[in-house]
Amino acid sequence: MRIKSGTTAGSKEKNGYIVIAIEGKYYKAHRLAYFYVNKKWPKNNIDHINRVRDDNRISNLRDATFDENRMNNSIYSNNTSGFPGVSWHKGKGKWVVKTSEAGKEKTNGAFENLIDAVACRIRSEIINYGEFSPFFSGGKCA
Repeated sequence: MRIKSGTTAGSKEKNGYIVIAIEGKYYKAHRLAYFYVNKKWPKNNIDHINRVRDDNRISNLRDATFDENRMNNSIYSNNTSGFPGVSWHKGKGKWVVKTSEAGKEKTNGAFENLIDAVACRIRSEIINYGEFSPFFSGGKCA
């Protein structure tokens, strides 16, 4: 099949990622882009920094562990606090902060005040995930 020069290779899946077939095997375009530029396969997942799944510019891609990649997810629609990892616990009557480390959920604390819970979550994200945290600003105050 002939492809016109300048068009995007492959096809977009329902989940928004672009896949490319090579000798009958399908590869995600972002993994191929990473391989092409770095001359090696990524060790982990590939994170799209701007969260746009079909934006495969190399400046938008980074090798990320499962937990690091999850840090860049959008907030869940059933979130009650308006902040990822912070939720109201009816039984305790407090705001509970949870993070994930090595794929396992960890409770970081329970707080009477939502602001204290959010501050705890921000601190733990920066400490655990550095540049992958949406609150990381390269060491500068955001």
